[in-house]
Amino acid sequence: MPTTPCDASYQSQSDLFTDGSVEPGNIGFQYGADNNSFVRQDDTQYYFDVDLTFTPGPNTIIKYLSLDNNCNGVYGFGFGPPTDSLHQGENILSFDKLTYVVSVPGTDFHDYPRPSGIPRYIWVEVVDDYRNPTIKVVSYLVDLQNLQNPTGSVGEGNVKTPILIVPGIFGTELKNNDELLWADISRMVTGSDNFMDKLEFNSSVESDFSVVADSVITKLTFGPLNFDYSEALRESLVDQGYVEGQNLFTFPYDWRYGAEQVNIDALKGQIDYILNQTDAGRIAGKVDVVAHSTGGLIVKKYIEENPSNHHIDKLINVGVPNLGAPKAFKALINGDNFGIFGLNSAEMKKIAQNMPVAYELAPNEDYYNEIGSFLKHTDLKSINPIQLESKDLNYSEAIDEFNKFGLINNTTLQNANTLRSSEFDALDVRNFNVNQYNIIGCKTPTFGDFTEFTQQGSKPEFTFPRLTTGDGTVPLLSAQSIPTAPDQIYFVPDVDHGELLSADGSRQLISNLLSGSTLNTGGKVFSNVLVQDNPSICQISGENIQIKSPVNIDVTDQNGNHSGLLEDGSIEDAIPGADFEVWDEHKYVF
Repeated sequence: MPTTPCDASYQSQSDLFTDGSVEPGNIGFQYGADNNSFVRQDDTQYYFDVDLTFTPGPNTIIKYLSLDNNCNGVYGFGFGPPTDSLHQGENILSFDKLTYVVSVPGTDFHDYPRPSGIPRYIWVEVVDDYRNPTIKVVSYLVDLQNLQNPTGSVGEGNVKTPILIVPGIFGTELKNNDELLWADISRMVTGSDNFMDKLEFNSSVESDFSVVADSVITKLTFGPLNFDYSEALRESLVDQGYVEGQNLFTFPYDWRYGAEQVNIDALKGQIDYILNQTDAGRIAGKVDVVAHSTGGLIVKKYIEENPSNHHIDKLINVGVPNLGAPKAFKALINGDNFGIFGLNSAEMKKIAQNMPVAYELAPNEDYYNEIGSFLKHTDLKSINPIQLESKDLNYSEAIDEFNKFGLINNTTLQNANTLRSSEFDALDVRNFNVNQYNIIGCKTPTFGDFTEFTQQGSKPEFTFPRLTTGDGTVPLLSAQSIPTAPDQIYFVPDVDHGELLSADGSRQLISNLLSGSTLNTGGKVFSNVLVQDNPSICQISGENIQIKSPVNIDVTDQNGNHSGLLEDGSIEDAIPGADFEVWDEHKYVF
């Protein structure tokens, strides 16, 4: 039991025995939940964890007294009813190192004025019934210059900053009343996908149905499908000592709206809840955020709107389409199942047509300026002799082509471009004291650009794109455009966009960045320096096979993995490193 020069003076007022030992904690309280984590600290605060082992009564008091170097009292007071809420279990007192203000969180929150003099020692005592003749107390005296717990272990400030996981597009279940609209894989596979029509918006971005966000998707299983979206990551964090609902949280939201204000406000509400209604949040005063895909755009917009009070310490971006992804235009024009087992591409086209998030994920002018054209226009000017005219279109020319043939909702696109301005795309959240990391998927064939073919101004026919490296949805160069310190950029090859949170390698990396653990990433994660020195780590190689007819094509690798059309018209794309696409009746295999 650590001792201080003031022990002798205050033993008569405490339960400390003459040998410096302490009476059993179950008489009044434990020193923290494990009886050895009473005092801890961070850069600005000391924390005293009074873990009451009994239900506090109306006269229960946590007494506090600060002493100077000579063991003279500086100031003291008691926390308890009716002004302060105490409860069985954890009760946290915090002491500000700069102002000396002591606080107790809860429904009734009180700050006490700065004392005269400088505290050196702090004495904390619990009285379980102030007016009871069988009064029982436990006490502990802390030396602020030699911070130790009752067994002598030094408080290392090991308070875990709460973690908030912000999923991406398709990452939250959506319901209409009790009907699961997204993602009901069993209905997608065994019947028509028309039940998802309730997710559609009209051209004014209005819906005839009430759709609400339910839970963040953990894992989807059906037949051969075993898709892990966030479960393995959450389990990994739990293994590092995080507890769901205490310092590990998720943010379910209606992903159809993307980074619209309704989701920004909801994110702010979730962060405010963590900071104000949970012990971990009140102690830390900040959160660490893991943002996947669209979630990264939402978090960035939240920081932009709250530059001085966002309360985010670490931000880990995972597969975020900072400049957009050409695949979004494919979904709008032809449909796409985004590699989701059982999802019919035609249904996705129908749902996406007026959906804000589809346009927010589409390439914008900054994509063209930094990466290049995503649409080549080829026009057959003459048949005899054959005369073709081809051009890589700039952003405005591409949008004009789409509008000319009524392929997109231009109003929704313009709204998305207002949100995704050049200033927003280039926003460096490090300027707002955010410690930012970027995890990028690569070496998976990814939709890069496509060709529009017309014959003397006829309705266009589109052909398959040039493939580029990325995560199967987001091109590497789009995700890489997020301003990030070079040593905080990581690459994960051969992992699909939807699996980046929980895949082997990436989930261990995320856990390490958040908790300080040293989990083995199994050689599946590469640093920025290593990829710059060895570009082949992220490059794709292979051959394109094109079948431009109604004839079907199926591909199976040596391990029995299949890529091709399923009976319901959806696509299975299970061969690692391969890509199977359908545009109208044409099939393309890489």
